[in-house]
Amino acid sequence: MLRLIQFSVAHPRWVVIATAVVALMCALQIPRIHLQLDGRSLVPAGDAALAASDGSSATFGLEDTVVIGILPRAGTVYRPSTLLRLTDLTDQLKATPGVDPRSVVSLAEIPSLDFERHEKNHQSMLRRMPVGPVNAQRFRAEVEREGWADGVVVNRSGTAAAIYAGVRRGADRKRVLERVREAAAEAAGEDRIVLTGTALAQAALGDAAALDLMRLIPAVMAVLIAVMWVFFRSFVPALVSLAEIGVSIVCTAAILAWTGQAVFVT
Repeated sequence: MLRLIQFSVAHPRWVVIATAVVALMCALQIPRIHLQLDGRSLVPAGDAALAASDGSSATFGLEDTVVIGILPRAGTVYRPSTLLRLTDLTDQLKATPGVDPRSVVSLAEIPSLDFERHEKNHQSMLRRMPVGPVNAQRFRAEVEREGWADGVVVNRSGTAAAIYAGVRRGADRKRVLERVREAAAEAAGEDRIVLTGTALAQAALGDAAALDLMRLIPAVMAVLIAVMWVFFRSFVPALVSLAEIGVSIVCTAAILAWTGQAVFVT
């Protein structure tokens, strides 16, 4: 350590050049950092305090959810155009990377009665026959008779419907949010589409935290320079100290990237 200090004092330019090269190499690794949007990443994996919760989640297959709400601006969801929109959104959600297609639940997925054969059909009426005004009303009657209008996939008055899906662990929640937003924007029209769910909330948290950091970091740098300038009574030592802090942070980030450690976004 003493020799290193002596070398640094004797060859300051080489030390600065070497530090700059190392910092640049480390900075190139920053894009490889994996942001973890799941709040569970704040707790060490396998922590005993959450063992019971993890066991229950595994037993019942609990996942973070995506919920798409469809609220007609006029009338009910039992209109051909709204039912077709609901079916299309259901299919797009099932095809979204990171979403478990088996977990998707909506009016387009519930089993129905086959009136022609008088038997239970695992395929929804929305997928078994053309959706026209007459069939739409038949479908409403079937939904109400079977007890599906209970406020989960559709409310009793038929003025709101929902699509639910589970997001796999480790899935890119930001990408899921982007894809669901795209699907909702494409489907927007005479119906109002709203998005919610824990998975989307985590992705929105990531966006908000990133925006806050973009605003906060320059302010923190300005405050640090001002404080150190007051203490050192010179601008150059303050700038050097700030550079030292910056290099330390960049190197720490590179170590996280090299070791594959996920970073909770906040």
